[in-house]
Amino acid sequence: MRTAFALLLITAGLGFLLFIKINSDNIIREYKYIGVKRCKSCHSSIKRGNQYEIWEKSAHSQAMIVLSTQKAKEYAKKINIKDPKKDVKCLKCHTTAYNKEVKYFENSFNFNDGVQCEACHNPGSEYSKYQNMISEKSFQSNGGEKGNLNDCYQCHIKDIIKSKDEKCPFQVENFDSGKKFQIIKHPIK
Repeated sequence: MRTAFALLLITAGLGFLLFIKINSDNIIREYKYIGVKRCKSCHSSIKRGNQYEIWEKSAHSQAMIVLSTQKAKEYAKKINIKDPKKDVKCLKCHTTAYNKEVKYFENSFNFNDGVQCEACHNPGSEYSKYQNMISEKSFQSNGGEKGNLNDCYQCHIKDIIKSKDEKCPFQVENFDSGKKFQIIKHPIK
């Protein structure tokens, strides 16, 4: 009787450990940034909505290029920044994932591509796989995020006059995420 009970406990314990192991793989996964060029392969067809072209024509795709302009250099000089393309104050909004460790990037990622898909949709190493993109549930369970308009306010200032945050010279008017999203809206068909 004791042996049977001991075997039952051991079996239950092993089952529990196996359950934890299987589920912890999903919890502990370290998603990596893959870069917009990898997104392009599936998101550039007109039939599916051509999200890549919408991004490419947006100010987000030009965000790093803007930091090379005379306006950026003059502003940087005023606030004691040597190079706006290398300073955290600028990079936090002009590129994606500026503050992450190297281990969170695949070789395909390029910071110079500006504000990329993964700024809103999270690192794509897992959800970008075809089998994970076929349903919203699979997309989200593999690290994907639909995007939240409130996330825009991490970089864009809602009310410039009332804001105590340092103001970027490239934003000259109040930002309304709902209105501005209409410009970059890119649904999947």
